[in-house]
Parts: sequence; structure tokens; C-alpha cells
Amino acid sequence: MLTRRNFLRSTLLLPAGLCLPKIAFAENSSDEVLVCVFQRGAVDGLSMLVPYTDPNYYDLRKSIAIPEPGNGRNRSLPLNDQFAMHPSLRPFQKMYEDKKLVAIPSCGSPNGSRSHFDAQDYMESGVAGSKSVLDGWMNRVLAELETNSPFDALAMTTTMPRALRGNRSALNIPDINRYEIGYANETGGIRRDVDAARILSELYNNSSLGRSTLPAFEALESLRKRKYKSTNVEYPDGEFSRQLIELAQLIKSDLGVKLAFVEIGGWDTHANQGGAVGQLAGNLYQLGYGISAFFKDLAQWSKNVVLITMSEFGRTVKQNGNNGTDHGHGTTFFAMGAVNGGQVLGNFQELHKDNLYEGRDVPVTTDYRDVLTEILHHHMGVRNFDRIFPGYEVSQTRYPGSMAGT
Repeated sequence: MLTRRNFLRSTLLLPAGLCLPKIAFAENSSDEVLVCVFQRGAVDGLSMLVPYTDPNYYDLRKSIAIPEPGNGRNRSLPLNDQFAMHPSLRPFQKMYEDKKLVAIPSCGSPNGSRSHFDAQDYMESGVAGSKSVLDGWMNRVLAELETNSPFDALAMTTTMPRALRGNRSALNIPDINRYEIGYANETGGIRRDVDAARILSELYNNSSLGRSTLPAFEALESLRKRKYKSTNVEYPDGEFSRQLIELAQLIKSDLGVKLAFVEIGGWDTHANQGGAVGQLAGNLYQLGYGISAFFKDLAQWSKNVVLITMSEFGRTVKQNGNNGTDHGHGTTFFAMGAVNGGQVLGNFQELHKDNLYEGRDVPVTTDYRDVLTEILHHHMGVRNFDRIFPGYEVSQTRYPGSMAGT
């Protein structure tokens, strides 16, 4: 017999990592969207953005350096008289030429931790070296925005990322097709029940669950029925592209998306990193062609979107004995979309030993929080950063210049 107690025990809201919204389902006050792509594992910024005029780069990377621009498919792709793109990032070169991408080398957190766990935790919390801040910087941004949709903040990841955890509500959507209301059977499987949503709605009609979460599930069910396919856009295969495809679908459905988090791993290249081809090149292909397809998929919606790539730290300047690189410090961030594109920004220093962090790493000359505050200020309209980045003194004089009007 189905009773209220048994229903609550057996009803399953998929996925289990859902963070329930507590606000009304309504249209947002503006259309601007910020997408964070986190490259987990510490990406080698010197392979993404190649300082091809610096002789130290080739002296320190005998087998993994990316060849300077020239004829041949494995040559780096020139941006200006100092920097070039990895050949797997050809779509980024095109976005750069179209004034829709800026590159920021020597970027990252001033904290010198080489622990993936700690460095990711610090970066996503928005602090440098403190574990006392429990919520994430993206969650705190929600408190500064005029938001009123269950879809304000989305994580397209398996679990809720640190950046979106906190007092404000966010949705964790690892797979739109897994969002349904059903029952867990005795073997742990799922069987659908047509009465489940009706009963849940009746039980919680006047609660935040009934007013916002159930309409959110209904909206996702409607999206599933449309069987969305990106028009004239080809994404690479893989999990990263699936996240981007579903995020594009949600943005284009005008559900009020403001902040979104996507991630791609595989950047911890201690051995056999490769150069123009190989392990790293394959991952960069997924990144470059996936993000390019995402912006093409968005079509007219892309004018309202800024996407930033970030990683917890970079790699050593000198290759190691296993033809790879070890944990470093500064790396390269990209900002794309509605940006002041066609520029390489920041202060990149020659890769001479005297300029390197602890004599081995790319230094951090641009704090990642300066990149974020500029975007949040000019794109999202945020003005109060004291709470978003506690303990950090924000100054417009340190904005790198990635947004028009800065």
C-alpha cells in the first residue's frame, strides 16, 4: 500500500546530487550568462599558448615543445609576434581572429600549493590558502544578482562543484535524460510510476519543493520530449561535449540560466605528454572543438555568453625525465564570447630562470580573481566584491582588459 511515509522513503529524485531550488520559477531580469570551464588536473599553459619567440621555451622542452609557426599541420598557429596556439586549438585561433577570444598567460592563484585537491579547493572557494571559507565564489555571486529561476545556476557535472556550493540554490544536472521522478525497486533499479509526480505535487503543493523544484522537473521533461539536436553543428564525441550540448539546450530554452559550471579532466601529464600530437593534443582537441561547437550551437544566444577556462595551476617549464611535466604554478586562461577579443593580455615574462617562480615555474602575474571580477563587473553587472572574494582587495586598475569599456 502506498502511504506518505513509504512514498517519501522510496521516491527517487535523480540524480542524487540535486540541490533543491528555494526560489520561484520565473523569467530572469537579464540574459547575460557566465560559463566556467574547469580543466581539472593542472593544464600546461605553455602548450596551449606557445611563446614561440622565447628561445628558453625550446631549450627547456627538447621533445615536447610545439614547433613555431610555419608550413605543416603540426606547427603552432600564430596569434601575434610573440604567441601562437597549439595546432589542436585551431578553433580558438579563429575565435581570436574574430575578436571573440582573449588569452591570459601567467594567470592563476598566488597560493603556491602543488596539491590538486587544495589548489582546486582554494580556487573554487575564491580565496588563496584558506580553508575557513566553506561556500564557493559562484554561489556567492548568486546573492549579488537579481535571480529568480531554479535554473539560475547549473552544474553539468557528476557532483556539485565546490564553486557552486553554499546557501544559494543550484541545480546539478549531469544528464538531462536521468532527471525523472520514480521509485527505487528492491534490486536498486528504477521503475517509473505515473502517479509519483502527482502525489509529490499534492504533498508539497505549498512548499518550495512544489513551487519550484517540480516545475523544474517538468521543464526538463519537456526538453527531453523535444529530442534536441544541435543544428549544423558537430561536436567531438565524449563527456565534455555532452555537457556542452545539454548546457546549450538549456540556455536556448530561455529558462533563466545565469551561471554554469562544466569540467574536463585529464590534464595531469607527468609522463608522455606529447607535443603537437599525443596525449595532451588529444585533450586539447576535445576542449577547442567542443567549445567552438558550443558557441556555434548557441547561435544568436552567444552574444550574451562569456565563457572562461581555468585550471588549478600549470606545469613546470622544463620537461621531466618521462617526457612530461610536473606540477607548476601559473598557466593560461582563456575568456571567450562577448569579450574584447583578439588580444593576449597580462604580463608574460621571458622564461629565463631568474623570472621563474621558485626557479622552475611560470609565475602568476595575473590573479585569476582579477579576471573574474572584470567579467562579473562588466558582463554580469556585479558591483560588490567584498563578499564574493573575501579578503581580496579588488581594484579596477588590475583588470587585464578582457571586457570592452575596461
